Amino acid sequence: MNTVVVTGANVGLGLETCRQLAEEPEVKKVILACRSETKAKDAIALLVGITKKTSDFFDVLILDTSDVESCKAAAQKLASEKVNGVVLNAGGAVRGRGSTGVPVMHLANTIGHAVFVEELIANGQNLVVVYSGSEAARGVYSVMGTEFKEPYKADVYSHLTGESPLEKDANAAYAYTKAIAALYISSLARKHPELHIVTASPGMTSGTNLGSLHPTLKVVAQNVFLPLLRLFGYSHPVDEGALRYINALFKRGNANVASGTFLASKQHQTTGLVEDQSTFALQFGDKKLQDDAFDAVHEVIQTL
Repeated sequence: MNTVVVTGANVGLGLETCRQLAEEPEVKKVILACRSETKAKDAIALLVGITKKTSDFFDVLILDTSDVESCKAAAQKLASEKVNGVVLNAGGAVRGRGSTGVPVMHLANTIGHAVFVEELIANGQNLVVVYSGSEAARGVYSVMGTEFKEPYKADVYSHLTGESPLEKDANAAYAYTKAIAALYISSLARKHPELHIVTASPGMTSGTNLGSLHPTLKVVAQNVFLPLLRLFGYSHPVDEGALRYINALFKRGNANVASGTFLASKQHQTTGLVEDQSTFALQFGDKKLQDDAFDAVHEVIQTL
C-alpha cells in the first residue's frame, strides 16, 4: 500500500492516523485531505518533526466534504496518483445547512465522502477504503442508536434532507448520519467486490477534535468529560482510535474481515476489541436496507 489519503487529516484522529501510517514500511506517501491548505501544511510540518520523514513523504489535497464540487475536484486531482488506501475520517457533529438546504451533518459525514470515493473508483483506483463509523449508529445501552422503517429509502432520504423530526436533535442526527453511511458503505462494497471497503469506528476517543462545539463546552469536554470517560473505561486515547483505522486498512487482527463489514466496539461498549456490528444490530446486515440507503444517498446527490 504505497499511497494513502486521509480526510480530515490536520487534527485529532486524522493527524494521528497520518503519523501511524508514516511508521508503516510499505507506505511511501500520505496525502492529507483538508479544507485549509495552511492548516494542512502546518500539520505536515508537525508530522515531519515527529516522524523524521522528509516533507515530500506528505502531500496536501484540498477537500471539503461538505461541498460536493470540492469532492469531485479533489478526486480528479488524484487521477494521476496510484492511490491504494483511503481513510474517510472527516466530519463529526456539525450543524447548519448547506446552500441547497441539506444538513451539513450529512454532507460532511456521508454525502461528500460518497461522492469522493465513488469518483476515485470511477477513475480506476484499486482501493482499500475505511470509513469512520461510530457506536452511536447502533447505540450504547439506551443512549442514541437508530431504527429505520419501511419504506426504507424514503425514511433514509428524510434524514439526509433534514425533514425527519428526529433530525432536530443533534445527537440523533449524528447517530443517523453514521448509520446511513455504514449502510451505504456495505452496499458499495457489494457493488465493487474487487475492492475492500469497510466501516471502522475509532471508538470513544479522548483527545480528538471537538471543533464543532462552543469554545466553553469544548474546554469542559476536553478537560472534564472525556477524561472521566477514560477513567471509567468508556474511552481510550487518540492513538488507539487511529490504530483501529490502521488495522482495518491493513486487515490485521480482528479487523481482518469481509468487505462491507461495519466494525465497532462490542455490544454496550465504546472501547476495547472490535466486532461485526451486524451480529447484534441486525439492521446493519439487512441488504435491502443497505441498498435503499445507497439509493437515497444518490437521490440526494442528484439534487445538489
